[in-house]
Amino acid sequence: MASNVSEPDTPGATVRRPRIGITTYQQPARWGVWDEEAALLSSTYLDCVVAAGGTPLLLPPTGSDPTLVEDLDGLVIAGGSDVGAERYGAEPHPLTQPQSHRDDHDLALAGAALKAGLPLFAICRGLQVVNTLLGGTLIQHLPDVLDTTAYQPAPGVFGRMRVQTEPGSMAAALLGAEAEVSVYHHQAVDRVGRGLRVTARTADGVIQALELDPDQDDVAAIPDAGGPATDARHASTGPAATAAGHPAPGHASTAAGPEKPGWMLAVQWHPERTVQDLRLFAAFVAAAQAHRDRRHAGTPDPSNSAGSAATPPAPADTISTSAPPDAGGQERPRRDTMRRHQAHERS
Repeated sequence: MASNVSEPDTPGATVRRPRIGITTYQQPARWGVWDEEAALLSSTYLDCVVAAGGTPLLLPPTGSDPTLVEDLDGLVIAGGSDVGAERYGAEPHPLTQPQSHRDDHDLALAGAALKAGLPLFAICRGLQVVNTLLGGTLIQHLPDVLDTTAYQPAPGVFGRMRVQTEPGSMAAALLGAEAEVSVYHHQAVDRVGRGLRVTARTADGVIQALELDPDQDDVAAIPDAGGPATDARHASTGPAATAAGHPAPGHASTAAGPEKPGWMLAVQWHPERTVQDLRLFAAFVAAAQAHRDRRHAGTPDPSNSAGSAATPPAPADTISTSAPPDAGGQERPRRDTMRRHQAHERS
């Protein structure tokens, strides 16, 4: 699937596009006259990666090998089924529908990517995978908490919501103070995993983006293949943090990682549904290219930061250039409801 593109100023020369692994479904599907199990993924992910300058490589959840991150320049953990409640020590909600083979696959790859400093873009389910991997927990059914179906209006129908970003974050640098996004999820982050910080929310307090905490010095406590981290010293202090300070289930690994964490952005919404706005994908693919260049040059990865040179905007003809309105100081009337639920869930 590798693709080469001509370099405009050097006739006949080619340049290697960043190779982007994307996790997929594996389940019964129908196409043409066939009705059988298949590895599949919405082509919108592929369209966005290609338009942003990358070469997509599909990673089905079978025969999983975390060492393949050594052959990638970037990794996308795509959306899909619910993360199993047992992964974060909870009893399953009647509406939680996990796929254990995908959990095994995605948790292993996400952990390997973080340890290696590989640029990681986690989308919808992907955000929940990263949060679970790092010892966080999930609200299993948002309508139980907020009495709204706005985040998943109907089967196969995306909602549109506005998110407010945190000043100084990568999300704010790429999107501005506020942006309208496509959402389709009935679960959300409850307790935030170690080493993560919240960088975007909707007005009712639902967490919509996570990034690596720039103050963490290393990634040594990232767990092995799917075991959640538990280091209570790094518990979140944000509004979704546990009020009682209970440690997450599982055990932390002492395996050494890179000197600094790599580029990582996790969003609860679906940026792949808006191919005309490539700001996030362009930043990710640029980070993947920079990671490849550093790896070939034998230099270490820098720490993750909103101002990194590895996250330039996409070309002007592929992104929205309208400036989002300033959302500073906006009231969030439902935040107290979220906090009460989060405290109850952890009691």
